Amino acid sequence: MIAAASAVGFHGIGVPAVRDEAGGNISAALLLEGGHMVVHAVTARQTLLVDVVSPSSHDCRKAVDVFSRRLTPRDVKTVVRSRG
Repeated sequence: MIAAASAVGFHGIGVPAVRDEAGGNISAALLLEGGHMVVHAVTARQTLLVDVVSPSSHDCRKAVDVFSRRLTPRDVKTVVRSRG
C-alpha cells in the first residue's frame, strides 16, 4: 500500500491499519495527505478491491498498476469515478 500510494504521489499518514478477517480475508486502510486508500482481499473469490480517494489531480490508476505488478493477476478491472 505504501508503494502504491507513493506511485500516485501521496505520502501515507502513519502506517496501514490491517485487519485479518475470517477465511483468510484481509482489509487494510491507509490515510493519505488529501485522501485515503482501502484494500480488501477476498480469498474465496480470488479478488482484491483497491479503493483510492484523492483529488482529481492524481492518477489513482498508478496504485492499481503497483498491485498488478506485484501480484500478477489473471484479470484487472478498473472503474474511475468522479466524486463531489
